[in-house]
Amino acid sequence: MSDEGSGKLIYKVVGGVFATIIAPLIVAVGVKLLDTPAAPQAGAPDAGAAAPPAAAGPAAAGTVTNEPPATNSADPSLAVEAQPRVAPQPTRTIHLFNGVNLDGFDTYLGSGRPKGKPLAKNHDPKNVFTVHDGMIHVTGEMFGGLVTQDEFEDYRLTIEYRWGEQTWPPREENARTSGVFLHGAGPPLAASNGQTARRPRCIRCLIGEGETGGLLLLGSTPKDPISVEATAEPLAAAGEDRRMPQFQYRPDAAPTTITHGYLARLDRPPGWRDVKGFHGRRDIEHPAGEWNILVCTCRGPRISIRLNGKLVNEILHSSLRRGRITLQSNHAEIFFRRVDLEQFASEREAPST
Repeated sequence: MSDEGSGKLIYKVVGGVFATIIAPLIVAVGVKLLDTPAAPQAGAPDAGAAAPPAAAGPAAAGTVTNEPPATNSADPSLAVEAQPRVAPQPTRTIHLFNGVNLDGFDTYLGSGRPKGKPLAKNHDPKNVFTVHDGMIHVTGEMFGGLVTQDEFEDYRLTIEYRWGEQTWPPREENARTSGVFLHGAGPPLAASNGQTARRPRCIRCLIGEGETGGLLLLGSTPKDPISVEATAEPLAAAGEDRRMPQFQYRPDAAPTTITHGYLARLDRPPGWRDVKGFHGRRDIEHPAGEWNILVCTCRGPRISIRLNGKLVNEILHSSLRRGRITLQSNHAEIFFRRVDLEQFASEREAPST
């Protein structure tokens, strides 16, 4: 065999051995090496261990953290307050209306006649106040009120109401009205239709078509005024309303002291008219026949009013802080299905925080 032929034979033998034996061994070893995790470097975390917590940074707006307060060793006075102040929570709930009867209330009614004497306490010959279908039904036929037997302070009062169809003279064609008397003291009945007035000293939260949430000072006199402070602006009044000072609640207005008059709610519908069935295009109150939620929070000297979830009026400081609560009958049929009072710890007794 020639040298050239011998060389070709050797190359074939070596190539066959490499292809059948050596190459598979190299591939197997490479795969094994790839499957084996690399040894951790000194100081590096183990890949299978839990990731360390992220470095502390500023908390997102609106969140509360449980981290201890940050301190400055050089100046301890710069320590951050550990926990934000928590709004006070009610300590108990009182169902002023039990859904069955009028236990816990007294009725007071006018005579229904000009210059007539008011009826005796709990004398309701025309059934102005009744309970049926889990609701208090107030016909509105006679002027008067359903008054709690107990006095209250520091509470959140939640009332669900809706208007009925019936209205009575002298307001059968006027906007439906009723009200909730807060911090009532003195004679509980406010007479009307020419009767001798016996107005209680109270703050009346108006329930009225297009005006629910307005606040009126009743029984305030120059000798014995009710004094409230609110962020408000004077409101121009027309007609008979000129006899009473009127103000408009505005959160961004300067604080104003009021001892007589009416504090109109925020977002009173433009073009309000004293006509039955009035309902503004963007009125907060739902139209007649639908349920509304009115929340009156009396906490210390402050009073805030919410209608269907929106803040509509607020008093920063009131000279009245305690008294009875009245649901008013005022010439319009109205239903109440919830009258709940959530009691706060008295600010006069609670420790300062």
